[in-house]
Amino acid sequence: MPTMPDFRFSAQSLQDYIDCPRRFELRYIQKLDWPAEESKPYLDFELFRQIGNLFHTCVDRYFHHVDPRAIESQLQDEELRVWWQNFLDFIKDRQFKTASSEITYQTGLNEKSLIAKYDLLVQTKTGTFTIFDWKTKAGKKDPIRKFYAERMQTHIYPYVLSRSAALTAEKKAIDPAQVELVYWFPQFPEQAFSFPYSSIIMLEDEKLLSDLIQGIIQKAVGTFEKTEEKKRCSFCVYRSYCERGKQAGNLFEGEAEFNFDVDDLDLDIEKVEEISY
Repeated sequence: MPTMPDFRFSAQSLQDYIDCPRRFELRYIQKLDWPAEESKPYLDFELFRQIGNLFHTCVDRYFHHVDPRAIESQLQDEELRVWWQNFLDFIKDRQFKTASSEITYQTGLNEKSLIAKYDLLVQTKTGTFTIFDWKTKAGKKDPIRKFYAERMQTHIYPYVLSRSAALTAEKKAIDPAQVELVYWFPQFPEQAFSFPYSSIIMLEDEKLLSDLIQGIIQKAVGTFEKTEEKKRCSFCVYRSYCERGKQAGNLFEGEAEFNFDVDDLDLDIEKVEEISY
């Protein structure tokens, strides 16, 4: 990767590589524009993504002490109002020592940067740390735990946090056993997938991430292979570059959910905070 000396690896970029190395190359190395619609119907998808973004904004304002009633008064979309009430019900009885919303950290691995953006990072009164991630998913099917267990985000987010010394009073690295990642779905308020962390899992994640990054670094441009799962191509904006069709799949029907996470948004790296490592 000679053209990417300062590249910051993220859950999104490594997930792209896992799903399709060619997509990683087109997006992050060649930095090509998206020639195809993201999904069909395109306007429905854009509206859904906008609602998801607004939900994240509302939650962020809540944790910056904006009156929940003032936030609710600005919500025009009925679905978003339901999500907001579900969030208030989910969060109302939780007691946090500290809570930081929409915060980004990075650490180092293989002489490269690894970045993680947290929807909400809290320290409980018992000294444990919980990473909350709000998942607004396309489709009406219940979320599947196995899908999220295999996401790169589930490996990267606790790993980056466990490498941190900035959040502890003693300036010591966080004990991985004190870290937990929780996915919560505003459309499915009773669903919450918890992934406790540990020193053993951290070592496994470090090897996984190290091997992935090293493999990417050693690849020559033009050798990033296309995915063998061609059904993924229906939902890829780069599919026309690979001659795998021009018509987009419908994210709200069929098997779209098997590989799609609507919260895979680009990171604002200007807000990154360094983590000691």
